Amino acid sequence: VGGVVGAPPPPPPPAPPQNVPPALLEGSRISGDKNIVPDDATKKAIAADGKDKLVGSYKLCLDAQGSISNIAQLKGTGYPAYDAKIQREMRLWRYRPYMVNGKSVPVCTAVTFIYSQKP
Repeated sequence: VGGVVGAPPPPPPPAPPQNVPPALLEGSRISGDKNIVPDDATKKAIAADGKDKLVGSYKLCLDAQGSISNIAQLKGTGYPAYDAKIQREMRLWRYRPYMVNGKSVPVCTAVTFIYSQKP
């Protein structure tokens, strides 16, 4: 039998992040503005395009310490400058660690932004 006798087994891989509903994670956010609006140039482009509502969706993942580990765009708003601003400002959000049975765990959720303006 090969291998080193008495060597400890390798540590188990870290558990994948749990998916949690957005409302649950929202209660753990301690700072950061959720009301992210487009810049003035994008607002003008939206008006020029005759749009009155934009929807963008993002997957937000936190590590066990509550720090943002990943943000992935699921559905863009159709305006790259606004999508970039949303992701930039989401990175400023801060969270308490998400607890399950008294232990902090990594989690992911979907965050949807809906922006409306008069056409």
